[in-house]
Formats: sequence, C-alpha cells, structure tokens
Amino acid sequence: MNIQKKDDVLMSTYIPAYKGYITDVPEVWFKRSDGKVFHYDKITACSVTPNANFTEVDAGWSLFPSAYLPGKSTMELQMTSGEFNADLFAMANDTNFVEKTFAVPHSVEVNVGTAKTAVIKTPVSIKDSVVISGMTSGEAAAEGVYVIAETSDGAGDEKYVTTLTFDSALGDIEVTYYVEETANVIEISNDTAAMGELICKWPVYANGQETKAAGVKGYVLEKIFKCRVTQMPGFDTNYKSAATNSVTFATMDARRADGKVYSIAYVENK
Repeated sequence: MNIQKKDDVLMSTYIPAYKGYITDVPEVWFKRSDGKVFHYDKITACSVTPNANFTEVDAGWSLFPSAYLPGKSTMELQMTSGEFNADLFAMANDTNFVEKTFAVPHSVEVNVGTAKTAVIKTPVSIKDSVVISGMTSGEAAAEGVYVIAETSDGAGDEKYVTTLTFDSALGDIEVTYYVEETANVIEISNDTAAMGELICKWPVYANGQETKAAGVKGYVLEKIFKCRVTQMPGFDTNYKSAATNSVTFATMDARRADGKVYSIAYVENK
C-alpha cells in the first residue's frame, strides 16, 4: 500500500491488487476481560452485522426528510463452531473448568422372574444411589417396595454385586443408579456473560475458485475493541448428525478517547 503525506496527515492510496475473494470462514480469537485468550478455528459459519439507526426529521413542505439524526447503533457477530468444544461454554459464561466429582447416571434393564430378584454387577458400590420409578426401598419386600443388598466379593468390573428383591415377578424393569466420577466441570450461574476483545481473521483468495492455502493472498482482520456475549451456546442435536454450537457477541462502547468501536485491516500473506 502506498503511503502519502498531505497537510501533515498520512494518507494511503487504494491499490486494486488488494481486492480478492472471501470464500471461507475466519479464525476467531476472544480475549476475555480476565486476560484468558480463546481461539476457535473449526468454524462453519460466521456473520458480522452492523446496524446504524437514524431518526428522520421532517420539516416544511418537502416530501423528503430535512435531516437524519444518529440514533442507536449496534453490531453483532455470530459464529457457529463445527466441532463440540466445551471451552466455548466456559468462554461464553465467563467461567473456567474445575475438577470435581460428578454424579453420572446409568440405567440398566433387568428381568425380575419367578425368583423375584434381580442382580446388578458394578465396579463401584451403588447401594445408596439405586432408583426404580414408582418404587421405594425398604426392610421387607411389598407392593411398590423392594429390598436392596450388596456384597463386594467380586473383582474388577464385577467387584460389587447388588441384589434387588421384590414381592412378585415384575418382568423387565429399568433400574437407574448414580456413580460419582471425577470430571472437568463448568458451573454456570444465571448472571454471567463474558466480556472482552474479539478479533476475526478471514483468508482472502486470489480468485473465486481457489480454496487451498496456497491461494491465500492476504487476510482481512476485524477487531472489536469491546463486546459481550449475548447468546450462549447450547445443544441442538439430531440423530447421527453433526451438532454445532453458536454464540453471539454484541459490540459495546469501548470508551476510547478516539471514540472508535472496531477496526478492519488487510495484511498480505507473506
């Protein structure tokens, strides 16, 4: 880019060679207000939507407005990740992973035959976490009441043997139990939403048919100085289909001395 100086102001000359084609999605970096940086490079869709609103001022006999007064302006960036990334949930909810125990549910179908019992073998004790819909445990089997007993004489995945005794042959029933396991947990409250600085980097190709890295002639970068997450990622899944997670950022007034809220830059691929 040619740089000229006119009246002590640096001016750049537009060069047509900087034109190209954006036929791909960007990489995104989000620097959260706590200083942690999140990077996303498996995006399937990304849109940036600026919206400047004006108030019309009508006066006199003219059919056209005499003025447009600037009103509320907004800009949103929405991105969709093509892979499940638990980090996306931590980022958007302004929180971090913590390692702690988590009660993981398991359900099995057992058959209660003429012996009126069912046996479940597990690597850990489940005696205190068994749940059967519509029934409770007790000291003696009765209608709607079962007796639970457990031994630990086994080994490996069958170390614990849990026996359920009923008052009649019930056929196939579902038994649910919970196992405490160590997990990486994101704990989310209802009043958290991340805030920070965001940068998008789109590859610019030399022609509209090129999609390989060798055809990248440069990059367009958009930097939003301050934004906040306004739509959290969630789950929208379908059978045997790849699920995607979306998050939306809304631009905020960065309170800069120059009044700027975002910038767009082009850099050559070197």
